[in-house]
Amino acid sequence: MNASTNIQPGFPWAYTLLAYGFSWIVWLPSVLASVGIIQVPMSIELFTGLLIMLGAWGPFIAAFTVTEREEGRVGVRQLLACARQWGIGLPAFVMIVGLPVVASLVARTLDTLTGGTPPAFTLPSLMALLPTFLFILLLGGPVQEEFGWRGYALPRLQARWGALGASLILGAVWALWHLPFYAMSGSGMEGTPLPTYILYHLGLAGIMTWLHNRTAGSVFTAILMHTMANFVSNVLPTHNAQVHDSRSYLFLALIYIVVAGVLLLTPALRPVSRAIDARVSAS
Repeated sequence: MNASTNIQPGFPWAYTLLAYGFSWIVWLPSVLASVGIIQVPMSIELFTGLLIMLGAWGPFIAAFTVTEREEGRVGVRQLLACARQWGIGLPAFVMIVGLPVVASLVARTLDTLTGGTPPAFTLPSLMALLPTFLFILLLGGPVQEEFGWRGYALPRLQARWGALGASLILGAVWALWHLPFYAMSGSGMEGTPLPTYILYHLGLAGIMTWLHNRTAGSVFTAILMHTMANFVSNVLPTHNAQVHDSRSYLFLALIYIVVAGVLLLTPALRPVSRAIDARVSAS
């Protein structure tokens, strides 16, 4: 995708502050309700779920707000165009569809072999598979987040620190954006080990950086990968509200770390995205 505007390499401070600010402000009432400071006219679980879905639009809003300010309407159109890059190729498709399933099965198996008890399967009926997938796609995070994390932030980070450095920075920023969930009753995150949660996002961020570069900066690819990771985590869970400290989740995080390392550090597997290069001005 040829670009007529440039983006500046470096840490996207304005985007990050706006994404965090919007989301955390929206989620604050759930935190206050969870600790009893305020009362809500519904169950805390429903209240938290609604605010999570609303606050998840923070990265989306931040990405388009800052892009319009920095690059004008041309930049906004370019960002939207990244979601219309549907030709992802067979290797990326196999990675998106197969990796979350295989990694989750291996992680659960390792948990069992080391004496643990993975969370129970939650396989929905065949009739519910597509609605579940679409709900996660549209309201479960991928569409709300990926225009920001991979569409806006990743090209700027990667232009300054390379694929590996950008993945580590973005993975940490992405993980810590979810931090209020730990204080929100009904989020499903209470008790989940934060170090493992961060490791998981570091690994997944690296894999998504590889996919981003493999598909010339496609946000569509990032949305699909994010959707599949969340969908599989519901069908083949490695942690849930009942089993917070499952070793399955740690094994899954480590598998993603290993896969990301192989993809990003093996020269033959490191594609260079022309879309990223075209949009980034020389530093």
